[in-house]
Amino acid sequence: MPKTLADTLHFKLAQLLRADVGKMKVGDPLPTVLELKQKFQCSQATVERAIDRLRREGLVVRPLGTLRLTVAHASDPATFRVAMIRPDYPSPTFEELSRVIIEAGKRRNWAFDLETYRTLSSLDLAKAMGDNDGAILLPMSERFPDHLLVALRRPNRPVVIIQDPPEGVRVSSVRIDDEEVGRLAVEHLAALGHRRILLLLSEPPAPSGQYRSEGWRRTMETIGERNLDELVVDPKVRPFDNSMLSTYEFFTQFLRQAHAPFTAVFCPACTGAVAALRALREAGISVPRDVSVVAHGGEGYLSPFLFPSLTAVETDITSYAEKIVELLEMQLLRTGDTQNLTVASKLIQRETTAKVRR
Repeated sequence: MPKTLADTLHFKLAQLLRADVGKMKVGDPLPTVLELKQKFQCSQATVERAIDRLRREGLVVRPLGTLRLTVAHASDPATFRVAMIRPDYPSPTFEELSRVIIEAGKRRNWAFDLETYRTLSSLDLAKAMGDNDGAILLPMSERFPDHLLVALRRPNRPVVIIQDPPEGVRVSSVRIDDEEVGRLAVEHLAALGHRRILLLLSEPPAPSGQYRSEGWRRTMETIGERNLDELVVDPKVRPFDNSMLSTYEFFTQFLRQAHAPFTAVFCPACTGAVAALRALREAGISVPRDVSVVAHGGEGYLSPFLFPSLTAVETDITSYAEKIVELLEMQLLRTGDTQNLTVASKLIQRETTAKVRR
């Protein structure tokens, strides 16, 4: 495990200085670097890093025209500062997951820097982390490049990955059991008599969607279905596409053309279900009388508000975020070893599924 922030001299010094600043008046000058070196018997680099931390928190400032740091009027002290590193394309999943993680961190008095990357191959982990105390990394489906694998094998600060870590990388991670999502959806529909279950993709390629699709495929094979490729509807949504609109337009055209018969649809993402419900309605196909629809509930609790309300495999995203933050906190405080956690989901039946019509 890398040396954590709580073990570093500059963090301990920053804590001492923060306490001293709290007893000073606004505008009072801080001791010089030389004075602090002598007082705490530490190096200039340690003093400068500790002061930089206080400057980031807004506790001290350097007024224009002066050389001395003084106590600031306003500040934002934080126990830890964390980099949230995510792809730069819009995604309801990433937006909502980032929101609940930040909320969980703020309950611990954490501050966050939001950092984005275009591709994993262009991600400089050290640069993205900056001078933050740790990081939470949301990867995309791209293979981890060699330079990122090297950085993750020996990170100089704690990192938690939101998916399975690459093979050979001993980094903490938390992920949804996405294969279980696909399995639960198919098992529910099979129990209602459905066999011809369509897979409707609606998001750019990502590990979560791929695992959910694999769960669909394996369970379909388990119930005896074959020729599964003819049941896959893939609009080929790309990053920065309007995924819901693209899926709706593609599925509308699919329904108008000759296609394999089906009695149910599984959507690995909630955006696909929203698009499917509209396309089916406009095609005169009743849900759930003619076709049943199941989706992953997504991270926005949208399912109960759709019409009909959506049967969905759902994950308690608040608990999910809490596990991510707890795991990073243990790494920051060196109170726990590297862990790879999996979060379970459950199916909530609502109004979009019913027994198959014979």
